[in-house]
Amino acid sequence: LWTRTFGGDGYDYGASLCQTQDGGIVTVGTYSQGHYTNYDIWLIKTDMDGNEIWAQTYDADGSEQGRCVRETMDNGFIIAGTKNQSGLVIKTDHNGDLVWMNIFSESYQEMVSSVIQTLDGGYVVLGTEAYVNPSRFYAFLLKLDSDGDELWRRAYGGDGVDIGLDILETTDGDIVVVGSTGSYGEENGDLWLFKTDPEGNELWNRTIGGETYDSGHR
Repeated sequence: LWTRTFGGDGYDYGASLCQTQDGGIVTVGTYSQGHYTNYDIWLIKTDMDGNEIWAQTYDADGSEQGRCVRETMDNGFIIAGTKNQSGLVIKTDHNGDLVWMNIFSESYQEMVSSVIQTLDGGYVVLGTEAYVNPSRFYAFLLKLDSDGDELWRRAYGGDGVDIGLDILETTDGDIVVVGSTGSYGEENGDLWLFKTDPEGNELWNRTIGGETYDSGHR
């Protein structure tokens, strides 16, 4: 029906999108400003025909990349991404204007993949922590209140490479995560599902797959 492109002279890309309550489309991604060493998070609002309504960029004094966007209860947006090797979350109003920004600890590498707003008005962020010595990858959940302040943080996984990819909240407030795991199931890696209560306490842990590598996706 239509094709649209957005960007400049550098490498620009989209990573996630959602339909808004007013029927538009919001896409989050990364804008290079024409320079491969300088990236910003990029949020674009279009109508249903792909015509741009507005666009915003967010700079946290580093190299930022947008990974996931969701519309919030107040018709604003919550964005998950990275700054250099740290995770970050950005809250905007309905026009994409910045409300607050939270940058996580910079003591280790974080790969943020998804964020949701929870029934209590706060947020849960999903990502993966990478440690160098010893080499470990853990999925993590980070709970924020409505102002972006951290309430709790939990890590999940074992001795292998365990990666969190997508998240949802159930109708009773529990949290379900999909990803891939090298710690449980078959040795070469399996699709990984686990469920937690609203405080991040693990309720169950399941793997699905065979002898070759299997994984979930966002």
